[in-house]
Amino acid sequence: MSLIEKAISEIFQKNFFFAVIFIGLIGVIAKRLIYLTSFPRGPWGLPLVGYIPWMGKCGHQKLAELGKKYGGIFSITLGSQTVVILNDWPAVKASVVEQTKIFSGRPTVPSLEATLRRKNIGNGHGPIWKKQRNLTVHCLRSVGMGKKSLEGHCSQIAQDIVDKLRPFENSNAPMKSMFFGPILVANWALISSYDFKENKDLKKFETVMRQLLSGISAHHLFNIIPWLRFLPPNGFGFWNLLRLNEEILSYLRKLIDEHSVNWKAGMKNDDVIDYYLSEIAKRKGDNNNSEPPYDMDYLLGSLWSLFMAGIDTVDSTCMWGVLLLAHNPDVQLKAQNEIDAVVGRHRLPNLDDFPRLPYVEAFILEVNRWACILPLALPHMATETTYINGHKILKGTTCIQNIYAVHHDPNLWDDPESIKPERFLDENNKVKCPPYYMPFSIGQRKCLGEPLADMLLKLVFSYLIHQFAFNFPKDMPKPTLEHVVGLTVQPPPFSLFLQPR
Repeated sequence: MSLIEKAISEIFQKNFFFAVIFIGLIGVIAKRLIYLTSFPRGPWGLPLVGYIPWMGKCGHQKLAELGKKYGGIFSITLGSQTVVILNDWPAVKASVVEQTKIFSGRPTVPSLEATLRRKNIGNGHGPIWKKQRNLTVHCLRSVGMGKKSLEGHCSQIAQDIVDKLRPFENSNAPMKSMFFGPILVANWALISSYDFKENKDLKKFETVMRQLLSGISAHHLFNIIPWLRFLPPNGFGFWNLLRLNEEILSYLRKLIDEHSVNWKAGMKNDDVIDYYLSEIAKRKGDNNNSEPPYDMDYLLGSLWSLFMAGIDTVDSTCMWGVLLLAHNPDVQLKAQNEIDAVVGRHRLPNLDDFPRLPYVEAFILEVNRWACILPLALPHMATETTYINGHKILKGTTCIQNIYAVHHDPNLWDDPESIKPERFLDENNKVKCPPYYMPFSIGQRKCLGEPLADMLLKLVFSYLIHQFAFNFPKDMPKPTLEHVVGLTVQPPPFSLFLQPR
């Protein structure tokens, strides 16, 4: 027997309790090592915090960098949780596209769990979530999503944005404040039929919404290291987020209550809430009860999801779009010339013009690709053990798509860091979209508001390019293209010199 073995034997004989603890600890470590070795290869981290100290402010960019070393699929420990990163198109395609049902699960995200549990579309999963998603899509389509009948609504948003910019002609315009308000007003009208602009009591809603959106993210530190929520004074912002969220919910509950009082079976449905109430009424049993998602709690969750997803995304895309126009004057000039040739100077663009505006449409697609405002998709969870390109993925494993890495992959896109709308045009000057273009995510959890966002962005950008030229501000620093990460990725606050056309 070696000296080490003899020493350990004597310690165990003298202290049986220590021996039990030691063996238990070895068992836990061995179990953890076996668990970790079942994941694809990836970087090691530190106890408790994992790889977080090296992630930086823009995690999506760091993960894309790690992909150059570890490949298109790798594991990484963030906090106490090990997740799998889907860092290239083959990995994304083999998982959330080809195995979309298996990867439609959603792991626990503390901030979403604390706000609405599993009753919002973004955080739910399983049969009830699928019904809720389908019901919400039905309500949106009933009010015109994806149909030309909604063009007037979207055109009004575009006109409101133009009107808000008009006072800044021939001067520097602070772009951070230009898009959010009109988009919020439009969402409010679509969901509730109420004129947000005429309700002074609801102006606070815009302020609270801005504050909440700036602090909420599935990849926030307290979602990665949940115990941070309990540290004083504010749980790394968690408790402030809940306070703001409760203010939002109180507004939405008031909307639902007012609609419930006025709604009657057989009446004309004017908005999303009306259509949802109609579906609830159809499914009420003799005891006047409804099963999820046909109840008021799930209606609240759907409204919350529509506001969270439908405002910040379009706002961020608009800011990136005008900033990229200023940074790429040759692209801006081509878009202006195309609109002038097709539309002229005596009317505004409309959706019927877009078959003859391929370059303008391609520019919008390029903004979505380059800016990639949702660089990391909300986490997915494997609902059963499976394989991705030879890598075993255990049931319950959290997987995150790095959409940014796919959209900036030089193997897929020529010179991906440059703005080239032509990449979305074929040899016949027709718009084409490759399958790996996925700004709204992909698979079963693809953003349900994509048709509405597509229509809105076409009209907003065509109006803006038709009415203004966007240039770098005078007597101010040139705006940067840095990323500021919140619920979406936005540029830092910036101003542009607005030249009327």
